[in-house]
Amino acid sequence: MLRRAERYGPPGVAPGAEESGADEARAASQTSIQQSLILPSREAIYSSREERSSTMTSGIPVRRGNIYQDLPPTGEDESFETLLTCEAFRLERIVSTGHTSPKDEWFDQTQDEWVVLLQGEAQLLFEGDLDPIDLRPGDWIEIPAHQRHRVERTQKEPRTIWLALHHEPPLGGLKLDPHARGH
Repeated sequence: MLRRAERYGPPGVAPGAEESGADEARAASQTSIQQSLILPSREAIYSSREERSSTMTSGIPVRRGNIYQDLPPTGEDESFETLLTCEAFRLERIVSTGHTSPKDEWFDQTQDEWVVLLQGEAQLLFEGDLDPIDLRPGDWIEIPAHQRHRVERTQKEPRTIWLALHHEPPLGGLKLDPHARGH
């Protein structure tokens, strides 16, 4: 399977075609953009469980699954399952069953994290705050890199399911979309 930059070259330019003059600068710029879009091979991106759920659509492999199915067995630890990863981000499903962060321990991540609660309930506490933030299904939160936080509570039944997107902080810091709906 071709990687993204190999499939989506500059419009009107055949792969490997030579250009001259002013077009060379444009081509160099587009090549730089293309290189930033190159993803690892398909094998490096998809977990084996997801790979098994691939189907073919018009001859192109399409992955599919259900975020609420194939839940891990209930255990002492939270479950973290990487669904998709590349150079720019990591998407994971987190399943919690009454889990909390150990007392006096804080998450201090090197990447920004956008997380949405899909099922159950949870409470997050940020260092320096007195009151935790309640999360219910559909609630999402953006946690900047190095913002120390902990999980104060997760619901046991139904199990708490999160979808977390870990990504590098944007250049110049986090810029929130003023049109995004949040609380």
